[in-house]
Amino acid sequence: MNLLSHNNSNFFISILCLIIVSCAAPKNQPKLTSKDKMDDDKDGIINFYDKCSETPADVLVDAKGCPLDNDGDGVPDYLDKEPNSRAGAKVDFRGVEIIPDSTAKINIQDTTDLFLTREDTQKEHQEKSYTNPEKEFNELLQEYALPVVYYKINHYKLTKFQKYQLDAIAPLLTLNPAIVITVEGHTDKAGPADYNKKLSEKRSLEAAEYLVNKDKIQSYQVQYTFYGEEKPASGSQEETPNSIDRRSELKFTIQIDKTKLDRQVIVELLKYKDPVFELQQLIIQYGTVRLQYGVNQYTLTYENRDKLDKIIPVLQVHPRIKVKMDGHTDKSGDENYNMKLSENRAKTASGYILNKKLVSDKQVTYHFHGETKPLSGSTEEKRNELDRRVEVNFELVDR
Repeated sequence: MNLLSHNNSNFFISILCLIIVSCAAPKNQPKLTSKDKMDDDKDGIINFYDKCSETPADVLVDAKGCPLDNDGDGVPDYLDKEPNSRAGAKVDFRGVEIIPDSTAKINIQDTTDLFLTREDTQKEHQEKSYTNPEKEFNELLQEYALPVVYYKINHYKLTKFQKYQLDAIAPLLTLNPAIVITVEGHTDKAGPADYNKKLSEKRSLEAAEYLVNKDKIQSYQVQYTFYGEEKPASGSQEETPNSIDRRSELKFTIQIDKTKLDRQVIVELLKYKDPVFELQQLIIQYGTVRLQYGVNQYTLTYENRDKLDKIIPVLQVHPRIKVKMDGHTDKSGDENYNMKLSENRAKTASGYILNKKLVSDKQVTYHFHGETKPLSGSTEEKRNELDRRVEVNFELVDR
């Protein structure tokens, strides 16, 4: 075969291959960009085909790039605390099966022997006609003042004070199984959007897990969601750090059997919102909080600050409740000096709460009594540790 005939053969073969390839190829084959061909989350599925493009590192995925969910409960295996749930089981956000509590009731427990209530108010609620129970219930829930949990830059772990904030709403959930809390995680606009999305998820998940792990709170009562930098509380669009935007917000939702959402549910919740009822509940739960002091001291110790930190979230949740600080001294020393010392103790304690700017000025008052009201009952002019104190008592806010 000469060179010319050999070249002709190669030419016809090339044309034939092009015809075969063009016929076999899909007619509407999309053109992949360089971004489409990348694998941002490093799960082995390129971005174009990846339906879950933010999968964490080292998580097993399916052909679509989504985390495996072997038991089909809607919670990916890497987040699933019970990865082998039975088919059809209802689970919470952790993948833990929700077991109906036969002792849990929609109406809160009968507490007439423990708490004071306003009979006339309760009678009014009983006689009121609720034409739209679900709407009435939602409107009522929005009246609660829930604390907002704020974070330092890049933080999501709960501090001791943030745990106190969540502790303050726990009684509301345990007494009212009809109430569901949704924790919403947020960040500021500093940093990459993908990173902020994941950070907001960590914030809301951490808070939700803390609540759901507390005694007597049903797992269905706590849910979480996250928005990254999409909903700045400050309204700012600048990509700068902003402490107001780094937060977890707590919001009420209704996710119960609508047939059980009747007038009695609302009546019981209204009883909980009765100021006298709230006050009695707090008095039973906390009693009188006492801050103790050394001789001639009025600055707050770490232990005393910790006690006040526990009270602040309670005042946030109950805006109709206030605390009254009563300063005292023992009988050692000059009477006028002791009166001033007791004032400094009460003033410093109340100032510690108010300076945090988390509660209303109306919710904190102080008084001072010098050596006139010894807790020990002693009339001797000597040092007595019991008498060197500030007593913190719950009262109703003056209207």
